[in-house]
Amino acid sequence: MRPTISLCTLRNYERKNTKSSFTVQKLTAYCCFVNSSHGYSDGMSANTICALLLDDNAHMRALLRVVLQGLGVGKMIEANGAAEAFEALRSTIIDMAFVDYRLADLDGTEFTRLVRTAADSPNPYLPIIMLTAYGEKSKVKLAIDAGADEFLVKPIRASDVAKRIQAVSQDRRTFVRTPSFFGPDRRRRVDASFRGPFRRSVDKATKDGTDDSLS
Repeated sequence: MRPTISLCTLRNYERKNTKSSFTVQKLTAYCCFVNSSHGYSDGMSANTICALLLDDNAHMRALLRVVLQGLGVGKMIEANGAAEAFEALRSTIIDMAFVDYRLADLDGTEFTRLVRTAADSPNPYLPIIMLTAYGEKSKVKLAIDAGADEFLVKPIRASDVAKRIQAVSQDRRTFVRTPSFFGPDRRRRVDASFRGPFRRSVDKATKDGTDDSLS
């Protein structure tokens, strides 16, 4: 059964963005069909997902919980700080984590880097979706360089959250390991003008001018 969502909460959350046609009514309908429309049945089923919500702001955790419940996510574990989040990772099978960029004890990029590279990390391959109020390109680059899968700017919308869930459960990028980086491939788009340097084994087949490498 799909969780009941408070329309009052959603109305407050929607922030009356006049540029967006994603109304509360559409959100409610969207929640009913999100599994089929985003193809979760081919990978993770939304109601079997266990998501970790790491944010030291209880209000933001509550808002994210409402959105995820609306999308049919079956289980959520909240953490107020990095230490609590690591304990949850050690004791529970977590399918994906929503991590705030700015935390009181350890910022989101440091937490992500530890998940990816620490010797005692419970799950270096954990899908991580970074949330932040800062949308600057430099912040996005720091998150991706730390090993985050996806980046989401607040205030969040259910449609954007659903797309990020699909990205980490259906269309996840291959992991790359270098002396200074471990995480999802940071190259996201085809650049037809790219002519090197070619540093990966998968690039060797594309050196002849039919380059399809990503940048």
